[in-house]
Amino acid sequence: MPRFIVLSLLLMGPAMSLADSANWPPLETVPHVVGRPATESDINEGRAAFLIQVDGQSAGRPMQIRLPQYAKVFDEEKGELIPVVIIQAETDGETEVFGYYNFSDESYGVGLASEFELLGEN
Repeated sequence: MPRFIVLSLLLMGPAMSLADSANWPPLETVPHVVGRPATESDINEGRAAFLIQVDGQSAGRPMQIRLPQYAKVFDEEKGELIPVVIIQAETDGETEVFGYYNFSDESYGVGLASEFELLGEN
């Protein structure tokens, strides 16, 4: 799983130019999970990127944010900011986690909510 770092405000300039140049997909075409914890079926069908489980039972609760949603996150492996779509937002009561779809390379990833800059739906 990729490791992410928190972005500093100094990166805002380059981040904006990256976001402006991305070919963002229409949100209505992006599968996602909202209002309930993700299931294995959701992962298999591209609606989710992770499960929060304890002893094989779902332990995640959905977060109250609008999904899907455009965002940016720093990809440490690539060394750059990447545009993504948040497709899942869950918490275990202590940690808030986002699942995302990286439409540039059609991959999925997971990160702490604090590591993302949410861009909204436009």
